[in-house]
Amino acid sequence: MKERRKRLQIPKTILFFGILFLFLPVINYLGIAYKLNHSFTNLRSILNEVTGFEIILMAIPPLIGIQLLRVKKTGWWLFLIYAIVLITYNFYSLIKNKDFYNLNSLFQTILFFGAIFYFLRRDISAPYIKLYPRGWRGELRNPVQIQVRVNSVDRLTKDISEAGFYLDWKDVPLEINEEVTVEIETESGKTLLSAGVVRKDENGAGFAFRRLAEDDNRWIQKLIQLNS
Repeated sequence: MKERRKRLQIPKTILFFGILFLFLPVINYLGIAYKLNHSFTNLRSILNEVTGFEIILMAIPPLIGIQLLRVKKTGWWLFLIYAIVLITYNFYSLIKNKDFYNLNSLFQTILFFGAIFYFLRRDISAPYIKLYPRGWRGELRNPVQIQVRVNSVDRLTKDISEAGFYLDWKDVPLEINEEVTVEIETESGKTLLSAGVVRKDENGAGFAFRRLAEDDNRWIQKLIQLNS
């Protein structure tokens, strides 16, 4: 039976923020209505009390949410820009009008402060900003270049982890799930490993190691450390 590397689905935290952004205009609208002591159904009077900039801040989040859930680079960048703008605006409004800083604004500021640090993590941002498509993985890939020989073809890894590696290899003549022999030569000698093709794209291919023994795992860990 062929082994395949497990790929994590979209993280629950990103799923939370994506859905939150879809509903954020409604949340903010209700918050503004409550602050102004207006009826929630009196849309015109509420919108007359807010600036054009505030309306833009209310309208943009669904677009960001959709892009985040679709794992688009524009969604990642829009999220960071929006979070920074929102935090800056909330602090500015607090200085200008101390009554502005209601519970909703305070909660969003704290939430987005934490979200910025979360989205800047390499393992979270990678699927959004990598030049080649990828998903979230259980093992963090290290951007390490190591010479490997795959079925007698020499290539440099673009990144590698204990689970697998990615090669720049345009028009790779291999099929998904095809098993290959991986030869890695170090000062201590040559090591032969088995791997399978788990992904192909226009830039290259991703491989997952198969049937690794415990000694093989330790050897790969040491190899990554020495080349990091």
